[in-house]
Amino acid sequence: MGAKNLDRIPMAEWRRKAETVADMQAQGWDVITKCQACGLAMTVNLDLVGWVAGPRTVLWNRKARCRRIGCSGFVEFQGRPPRRQTYEPLRAPAPSDVPVGGAGTPSPDPNTPRLSMLVETGSDLHVRCTRCDKDYVLTADRAVKAFGRQTTFADMRKALRAECRAGGACEITAGTRLPPDGPMRRPGGV
Repeated sequence: MGAKNLDRIPMAEWRRKAETVADMQAQGWDVITKCQACGLAMTVNLDLVGWVAGPRTVLWNRKARCRRIGCSGFVEFQGRPPRRQTYEPLRAPAPSDVPVGGAGTPSPDPNTPRLSMLVETGSDLHVRCTRCDKDYVLTADRAVKAFGRQTTFADMRKALRAECRAGGACEITAGTRLPPDGPMRRPGGV
């Protein structure tokens, strides 16, 4: 018979095995971005993406702003699994049998910081983005009301980055406010 042609396997099947950046790194994926407006193609450093955005970051069905000066287009992530010859857009529905965060991701740790801890410590969240000029303080009560009491900081960060106009550069820090409109101070352990 012969070996199976890897280029004929649909991307939805590949996504089942490589949901997150950590999964892609472990399997040896090669990822690029390609601008839909100007055609600029750039390689994606998965190590850097995992370090900056977290290893559970998902690149599937995402777009980002083009980095070429003067281009107002968006780039699409394209991936090439190991031993495959061509890049395909990372577009596929999320598999229902893969846990949130990827196939190789352990189940959530009960000691993971959650928004309920903000209420207990009287902390607020400072949300800031250097690209889209977002800069505001979110009280613990408003954060819990918007995202849920058991939401982790990582999940909230992911949700805020998804709605960022600049392609996900938003940063979140937890802290207690000193005087009204004063600087943020980080509490111990959060």
